[in-house]
Amino acid sequence: MLPVWPSLSWWRIFPFWRCPVNQGNYGCEITSFVPAYCYVPGRVRGKVLSMSHPPLTESQRLALLQAARHAHQQAYAPYSKFRVGAAVLDDQGRIHAGCNVENAAYPEGVCAEASALSAMVLAGSTRAHAVLVVGSGGNSAGGWITPCGGCRQKLREFCAPDTPILTANEHALGPQHTLQSLLPDGFGPDHLGKP
Repeated sequence: MLPVWPSLSWWRIFPFWRCPVNQGNYGCEITSFVPAYCYVPGRVRGKVLSMSHPPLTESQRLALLQAARHAHQQAYAPYSKFRVGAAVLDDQGRIHAGCNVENAAYPEGVCAEASALSAMVLAGSTRAHAVLVVGSGGNSAGGWITPCGGCRQKLREFCAPDTPILTANEHALGPQHTLQSLLPDGFGPDHLGKP
C-alpha cells in the first residue's frame, strides 16, 4: 500500500535496478545493480504538482553517495585543492553526478551542484527529488559543506522547498537539510508564474 502524500493527486511507482549515472557519459561509472523504488509525482493538466517528498530509501541514499563520492574524486581543483562532488536524484529515479571544475580565471569555474543539474537537464529531466554533496569537512575536519549561495539558487529552479539536501565527506554521511532551510523564502519560478 502506498502512502498518501499531501498535495499529490496520485503516485506512480516503478522499480529501477541500476544506478543509471553513466547514461551518456555524465561523469560517473557506477553500474552496480541497486533494487529500489522511485516515487514519481502525478500531473494534473500537464502541470507538475507541488511535491512533498517521500523519504529516501537506503538504496537511493547509497546510490547518491557512491555517485557523489566518485564525482568528488574526479573534481578538477588545482587552485583551491577543494574538491566537491554532487549527485542529483531526478523525478524518473535516475542519478546525475557532477564535480567542481576550477579555472585560472577564478569566477569562470563551475560548482559540482551546477554540473550535476546540467547533466540532469541534458538527460531530459527538470525536477530533482534529492541532492547529495560530498566535500572535505565534517566530523573533526570542520563544518559539513553545503551548496554555496549561487548553487542554492540554481537548485531552487529544479527543486521543491522540501527537497532533501544531504551532506557527506569521504568517510561519513553528515546532516540532512531541506532546500527551504538552506534558502528560506527563495525566489523561484513560481514568482514568475511558471508552475
